[in-house]
Amino acid sequence: MRTVDGRITKPLSRLAGCLLCAMGLMAIAWIGGCGAVLTEVPELNTADGRVFAQRCGACHGKPFGSHGITHGVPDPRFRTIVEWQEELTRMESLMREKGLQPLTDHEREAITRYLHRHAKS
Repeated sequence: MRTVDGRITKPLSRLAGCLLCAMGLMAIAWIGGCGAVLTEVPELNTADGRVFAQRCGACHGKPFGSHGITHGVPDPRFRTIVEWQEELTRMESLMREKGLQPLTDHEREAITRYLHRHAKS
């Protein structure tokens, strides 16, 4: 088989074409499956989840930029508890820098409990 510019190419065998198609379908199913699993932040309607949503959503739920898009509260399943502990410390430091009300001991404990329950393993 020749291409438009005259180079000779070998056509994909039927088996290779089927394998590529199957791999593509598996990738689409895997990506779709991941999206379906992580569509909603879990258990925001619990006592600890409400504290998480209220305090984290105070900044993460607000639109940023002129386009009005929000990032929403972060999904706890995207980080391990060790990563969340580091992030919580970083966020508290950022809150102090910006002059925002710091987390109370009760709020920090509720958020930590919530993250422990839902963090990535």
